[in-house]
Amino acid sequence: MRVRMWCEFLKPEEVCRDFVIEIFKKYNVHLNYKVEYMDFTDEFYNMIKIYNDNNIPISIWATLSDDMGYWINEANVDKFGDYVHNIVDILDKRGLKIYGLCIDMEPPYNLVMKLVNPKNIFDKFAFYATLATKNLNVKKYNYAKRCEIKLCCPLVYNIFFLKIKKRKTLYRQQSVIFFLSRKNS
Repeated sequence: MRVRMWCEFLKPEEVCRDFVIEIFKKYNVHLNYKVEYMDFTDEFYNMIKIYNDNNIPISIWATLSDDMGYWINEANVDKFGDYVHNIVDILDKRGLKIYGLCIDMEPPYNLVMKLVNPKNIFDKFAFYATLATKNLNVKKYNYAKRCEIKLCCPLVYNIFFLKIKKRKTLYRQQSVIFFLSRKNS
């Protein structure tokens, strides 16, 4: 049985401690690590190398900056696609391998903040009204849907072409995780 550990707030060096690596190896744990927008530090790259060297699967959970919407959504699908392709290119150039990409689809960050931290009583109503009417523009919705398909399929079939043996898609809540097989890679 494979266990997936979602890591949202720890620094790379914290998930690379010897006892963590040993536990992950012993219990076949797969790490889904969230990286803040463009936070590609030497520690981040070293973490992936350590996981690669220890044959522990690691997936990257990509997010954008808050002002770009944080999660992928209709408004930022093109920017998100460019960003994810950039991540893959950088890792590939460094000879680092990831097991998959975790993509969290949510409403835009600024909209969610109106619900979480309302400035007045009307912000909550505005959130639900916006959410209820946002996808009424079928043309915009279909464009975003096509972009998400273009983002995921080329990512899985083209960028990692030589490294992939199969593709699995897992839907959980509103997150989509694309797993890339790592046989002999």
